[in-house]
Amino acid sequence: MFASASARITGQVGARVLKIVCAAFMVYAFFFSTPAYATLLDEGVTYFQQGDYEKAYPLLLKAGREGDSDGYVGIATMYRDGLGLSRDLSKAADYYLKAAELGDAGAQFNVALLHQKGWWGVKQDYQMAAGWYQKAADQGFADAQANLAYLYRSGDGVKRDYKKAYDLLMKAASQGNAMAQFNLGAMHDHAEGLKQDSVEAVKWYRLASDQGYAEAQYNLGQAYYDGLGVKQDDKKALEWYLKAAVQGDAKAQNNAGAFYKAGVGTEENPAEAFKWFGKAAAQNLPMGQFMLGYCYETGYGVKADKDKARALYRKAASQSNKEAQERLKELK
Repeated sequence: MFASASARITGQVGARVLKIVCAAFMVYAFFFSTPAYATLLDEGVTYFQQGDYEKAYPLLLKAGREGDSDGYVGIATMYRDGLGLSRDLSKAADYYLKAAELGDAGAQFNVALLHQKGWWGVKQDYQMAAGWYQKAADQGFADAQANLAYLYRSGDGVKRDYKKAYDLLMKAASQGNAMAQFNLGAMHDHAEGLKQDSVEAVKWYRLASDQGYAEAQYNLGQAYYDGLGVKQDDKKALEWYLKAAVQGDAKAQNNAGAFYKAGVGTEENPAEAFKWFGKAAAQNLPMGQFMLGYCYETGYGVKADKDKARALYRKAASQSNKEAQERLKELK
């Protein structure tokens, strides 16, 4: 099992991310045609692209009724985004289901995700989600493979099975799916059905990181900070934290602030430390709130303001941050 980061940097968040929620709702293009209905669908798509939804709607609907799933996906898109129609997510879900029943892998993925999340008036049903993910996964749809693996890891709707999860993630990762690459790294990192292997974990984190996957970038930063799977390197740790931080990863933002405050991997920079602690605090990260409170209490990178410090400490303390709880007792 991985070790948490050492406490040599004040304010550092130590734990690496174990899991990430499944892929977000798939907004995929329906603008491609099957030979049998190309003329009908193409005409509908042309009107759609021109913003003439009144003319596009009947053509796409007819294409769907004649067996072209892309037509139904187009109608679902119109209801989803309110294009020429009143926005109606329930109807969008209905048309994704129609497309899914015609075998459209992307629509099958969307239907699965709606069941998994209980979105758009669809009843949450993990078994249904798993079934639809399986249909899309069987067609090689990488996001479905990754999300089905998530269910096998969590045991939601299926019996927990790390081997099946691993096999599905490998299929998705081989297609370049960054989420799958990240989760393969997590499985190796946390010994989920596998022998713990930090080197292998780092390999997968790096592949996902190179695609801009923020959680993987954060974990890679942690690996360099801890020296697990790679040679310990504070400068590289900060580089990866910053890559994740600019994408909005709160833990990475906080850790970047901690590095700038301590002058680790870079020169000490109070202004940068304050900036990154502020971004982490704005996302309700307790350690970020505590460290921003510290900045206000001590005038580090900002004009001292004890009232703001107390307010931030209270926010962090309410989330069980022990450091903030102690500072509130001492701050008069």
